Amino acid sequence: MVQGNIQWVDIKGVQLLMNSLVVGGTGFIGKHLIDQLLVRGDAVTVYDRKGLKSEKIAEYRFIKGGLNDQQKLLMATKGIEVVYHLAWNAFPGTSIQAPIEDVISNVIGSINLLDACVKNDVRRIMFSSSGGTMYGRPVLTY
Repeated sequence: MVQGNIQWVDIKGVQLLMNSLVVGGTGFIGKHLIDQLLVRGDAVTVYDRKGLKSEKIAEYRFIKGGLNDQQKLLMATKGIEVVYHLAWNAFPGTSIQAPIEDVISNVIGSINLLDACVKNDVRRIMFSSSGGTMYGRPVLTY
């Protein structure tokens, strides 16, 4: 059903506001975002490389996968209207100690996600990043 600029999706008799994908949903911010999206009435899919331990898992779909799994990303973004990209390896110093792995995990992984979004015509992407920056300048120990 379309009402104004909002398209509602009817799943099991419940009117849902938007099909949302939370990438990196097992972290602190992701868990709280999921709660708010569910309160708002979104159909939520969570995509994360870690397993999920939540009492609310019955309220949303969970896909276990990493940002370098292009096929799973294509599947996860199919039919999604907005992606919340919260997945990032945020360990301080990783970019200095293992820069290649950091780029593969974070930058290439994000490009894979964005590519899947383009292929599935996802119209909105919200990217949030602060992890490593909030700890200040890394101390070099070599």
